Amino acid sequence: MLKDTVRTLAYKHSIERNTRLFEGKVVLDVGCGTGVLSYFASQLGNAKYVIGVDDSNMIHVAGKIMNDNKVGRDKVELVRGKMEDLTLPVEKVDIVVSEWMGYGLLYETMLPSVLHARDKYMSPGGTMWPNKCSMYVEGLRDERLSWWDDVYGIDMGTVKGKARREMAKEAVVEVVEEGRVVTDRCRIWDADLNTVKDEELDYDATFEVEVKTDGGVNALMVSFDVDFDLEGYEKVSFSTGAQSKPTHWMQTVLNFEEELCMEGLKKGDKLKGG
Repeated sequence: MLKDTVRTLAYKHSIERNTRLFEGKVVLDVGCGTGVLSYFASQLGNAKYVIGVDDSNMIHVAGKIMNDNKVGRDKVELVRGKMEDLTLPVEKVDIVVSEWMGYGLLYETMLPSVLHARDKYMSPGGTMWPNKCSMYVEGLRDERLSWWDDVYGIDMGTVKGKARREMAKEAVVEVVEEGRVVTDRCRIWDADLNTVKDEELDYDATFEVEVKTDGGVNALMVSFDVDFDLEGYEKVSFSTGAQSKPTHWMQTVLNFEEELCMEGLKKGDKLKGG
C-alpha cells in the first residue's frame, strides 16, 4: 500500500499543505501500520504529540522506523491493541487520522473502529482526517464473454452463460479500463466523517445513470472519492474512479446474471436501480 502513490501522496499533501491545522495539536492515528501517517503528522504537520495505534506486529516495525528516522517517543507514541479495548495516554485528541477505506469504500472497512475513536477521544472542535467520503456507481459493458458466441464457427453460448453465472456470484475487484464505462457516474452515498453514525454505514441506496453510448450494460462498477476538505484550509482529494490513476483499491465490479443484462440501449437512456 505504501507503493500506492495516489493514496499516500494525498495524505502527505493534506498534512504538509495544512500545517496550521496540525501544528501544536494532539493527533491519533488509528490503524497506523508502518507509521507513515504518524510520521507525516509529526514531522510535516509539526503536531505536538501523535499516538499511533495498531493491533498487529507491524507496530514493532513502525517503532523501528521511528527510531531510524530519529523521531522520539515524546513526539510519536506507538500503542499495540484493538482501538475499542485501549485506554490512551491522553484524555482527548484534536485530530483523528486514519486510512480506513475498504474495497468499494465500506467492504472490510475499519471505519467502525475509527468512529469509536472519534466518539471516545476527539475533543469538541476537533476533526477527522480525511473528513469526507462518497461512493459512486456506473454502468459497464464487458464484451470479454462475447468470444464464446462464435468459437471457430461453433456457438458456445452455453459456456458463456455458465461463465456469466459464475462471475455474478460475487463482486470482482479489478482495474477497469475507462472505455468499459458506458454511463455517467451517480453518487449513491456520502458521509461527513465528523458526524456520521455507525448505524448509517448499513444503508439502502437507489441510483439513476444515463447511458453515454449505444449498446448494452451488463455490470455495475462501484468506486469512491475521499476528501480532506475543511473550511479555511487547502482541499486535497483522491478518487478511485476509472477516470483516475489506479489505486490499490482498484474498482469493485458487480456483474449481472444473463437475465439482467441489457442490450440495445441508446445514448440518453436512463437506468434505475437500488
